[in-house]
Amino acid sequence: MEPRRSKRIKLSKEGDFGVLLGALMRDVPDLFEAEVLSKLNVQDHFRLAQVNKECRDVVYKLGPVEFMRSSEVDDQLGQLRSRRQVASEEGRLDVLKWLWKHDGPLTTYFKAWIPADMYYAGLHGHKHVLDWYFTLPRDGLDRRVVQNLDQLEGACDGAAKGGKLELLKYLREKGSIFSASMCMTAAGNGHLHILKWLREIGCPWNEGTPSAAAFSGQLSALKWAHENGCPWDTETCAAAALGDELEILMWLRAHGCSWDEETCVYAATGGHLEVLQWALRNGCPCNTAVHVVVNNQDPEALKMLHENGCPWDEEALGIAIERGAWTCLKYLVDNKCPGVTEAMMELYESEWT
Repeated sequence: MEPRRSKRIKLSKEGDFGVLLGALMRDVPDLFEAEVLSKLNVQDHFRLAQVNKECRDVVYKLGPVEFMRSSEVDDQLGQLRSRRQVASEEGRLDVLKWLWKHDGPLTTYFKAWIPADMYYAGLHGHKHVLDWYFTLPRDGLDRRVVQNLDQLEGACDGAAKGGKLELLKYLREKGSIFSASMCMTAAGNGHLHILKWLREIGCPWNEGTPSAAAFSGQLSALKWAHENGCPWDTETCAAAALGDELEILMWLRAHGCSWDEETCVYAATGGHLEVLQWALRNGCPCNTAVHVVVNNQDPEALKMLHENGCPWDEEALGIAIERGAWTCLKYLVDNKCPGVTEAMMELYESEWT
C-alpha cells in the first residue's frame, strides 16, 4: 500500500499567493481561521479581501467584517468611528469584541473612543455591552482608560438622554459617578422622571439644567427645576432665544429670570425674528449686541439687529476691521454707521470695488 501523499497546491506562477490562500480557505477552513484570520488586524482583513474572489468571499462572510463594510465613509478612521457608533447603538457586541481584538495599530483610537461607545450603548439601553466593558482586562491600559472603564464614563449621560431609568440604577450600583451634566441632559430631553430620580439620590445640578430645558422647550422640566430650587441666570433666557422658544422666554421673564444682550444676540444669530422683536419690545438690553455679532462675523444677525433698532457706533466699525469681517463692514458702511472715516472708506473700496 502506497503511503498517503500530502496534497500539493500548484501555483500558476511564482508568488501567486492568492491561489495558496484560496486553497487553504477551501480545504482547511478551520485551520485557516485559527492560524491566519485570528491573527489579522482590521486593516489586514480588508487587505486580504482584495486578493481575489475566494478571499473576498471568506472575509466578507465574517459577521463583524460584513457589518463594517456597510459604512459609506471612505476614510478608515472615519469608517471605524461611524461603524463603532452604530455597533454600540445596535448592541452589536460581536463587532465591538472583534474590533477590540483585531484593531492592531489603531488600538489607541479605539480606547480614545470608549466613552463615546459607552454613551451610545447607554442611550439605547444595551446593558450587555456595558457589562462587557466592565469585564475587560485592565492590564497595560493607562490610568484614564481604566477610569473610563471602571466608571462607564459616557454611559450615564447616554442613559439619561435616552430616559433609561433602570439602566441608570444599575450603573449607580456598579459605582458610576453621576455629575451635574446628567441633570442637564435629562431636563433637555424632557425626562422629568429621570431628573426627579437623580435629585432624589443627590445628583448635583446647576444653571445648565434650566438652560437645557429652556433651549429644548421642555417647560415641565424647567418649572419643576425652578420650583425645587435649581439656580438659573441670564444664560437661561439666552438659551430660550437660541432655541426659538418664545413661550419659554415669556414664562422665564414672568417668573423673574434676568436677561442681558445675549438674548438678542442669540435670537439674531439663530434668525429668530419673532423672539428678537418680542425681547426688544419688552426692554431686553442690546447695547453691545451689534459688537458681538460683528466680532462673530455674522452679517445676517447684524442686519436683523439693525433693522430692529439695536444701536451701533464706531466701535462696531473697528471690530469689523480688526476681525477682517468685510461683509459686516460693507453693511455698516452702506447703512451709514456713525464714525465712518476716510481711511475706512478707502479700505472699503479696496475690498468691494
